[in-house]
Amino acid sequence: MNLALPQNLEYITKTNNQTPYIQMPVEEWEAFVASVNKQLQYEKMKAGIKESLAEVRAMQAGKLKETTMEEFLDSL
Repeated sequence: MNLALPQNLEYITKTNNQTPYIQMPVEEWEAFVASVNKQLQYEKMKAGIKESLAEVRAMQAGKLKETTMEEFLDSL
């Protein structure tokens, strides 16, 4: 997923040419925040799947104790 900044940014520049602020329409800000949150959820899910696959490989190699579905559900 590619995050892009909103197009209607207004840069607020101080007299010393520093640009400490930007301004944008609220709708664009909300859409940007939603896309960032969606990307964060995607990254978290992807990391969880990778971790799960590594655990399965470790179980198959005998390096990690296998867990029954009942044990898994009891741990929740």
